[in-house]
Amino acid sequence: MNTQNHNYISLDVIANKIYKNPLLKDMNYEDIIDFSLSVIKIAKVPGVYHEESCYKDITDFKAGIPKSALNIKSVNFVQGNRLIPMLESTNSLNNQIDKIDHLHTHTNFAYSINNQIIKTSCKSGKIFIVFDTIKIDEDDIPMIPDSEALIRAIEAYIKVQVYSVLVDLQKVSDRALNRAEQDYMWYIGKAQTEFQEFTNEDGAESFVNSNVRMFKTPSSHRNRFDSESQRENLNRL
Repeated sequence: MNTQNHNYISLDVIANKIYKNPLLKDMNYEDIIDFSLSVIKIAKVPGVYHEESCYKDITDFKAGIPKSALNIKSVNFVQGNRLIPMLESTNSLNNQIDKIDHLHTHTNFAYSINNQIIKTSCKSGKIFIVFDTIKIDEDDIPMIPDSEALIRAIEAYIKVQVYSVLVDLQKVSDRALNRAEQDYMWYIGKAQTEFQEFTNEDGAESFVNSNVRMFKTPSSHRNRFDSESQRENLNRL
C-alpha cells in the first residue's frame, strides 16, 4: 500500500466507535489517542511519520514537548548561532538532573524525558528539538490511514487494555478478553500485510510471531484459521 495516495481520517473516528461500547464509554480521550498511537508504532505503518523540529525555552530546568511528537530524535542546546548536542541522561541521573546547573561544557549538557516534559541540566536557555510526528487535522488531532484493518486493530487493542482490568474486577468474562485478544492479533497482522505488502499468509504469520508477544495464542496460520473466532473474522473481511 502506498500511504502517500491513501485517504486519512482523524482519530475522532476511532473515539466515536469506542464510545458506542458501554464498557468503554467512560474512557479518557487522551487514552484513546495514546493506545491508537501504540498500534501505529506496532504496525510500523510506512509514510505516516515525518520529521519535524522546533525551538523550546527552558524554564527552571524544564521545557515542554510538542503534543504531536511521537519520539524525540535529538535535543540540542542553543548557544548563540551554534547547536550543541545534548546527551540523554542515565536513569541514575533522572532524579537529580534539576540540581545540576553547573554543567556548561558541550560534553556535559544533559536531558531526560518524562511525561511530555524535557528536564535539562541547564536552568534556563533554549533548546532545539528534532522529533517524529504524524499527520494532524485542523484541531490538532492525530490522523491515520483510512484502513479498515488498522481501525479494527486499534479498536481491539483498546478493548484488550480495558478488558484486562475489568476481568480482574470480575466485570468482564475471560471469554470477552480472549476474543478481543484474538481480534487484535488477526487485524494487526492484516494491517501489516496491507501496509508492508506481504505476499501470503506466511509473511503475516511471521510478523505476528516476531512482533506481537502480548498474548499466548496458538498459531492461526498452522491450522488455517480453523478456530471458530478466527473463521468468523475471516468471514467479516
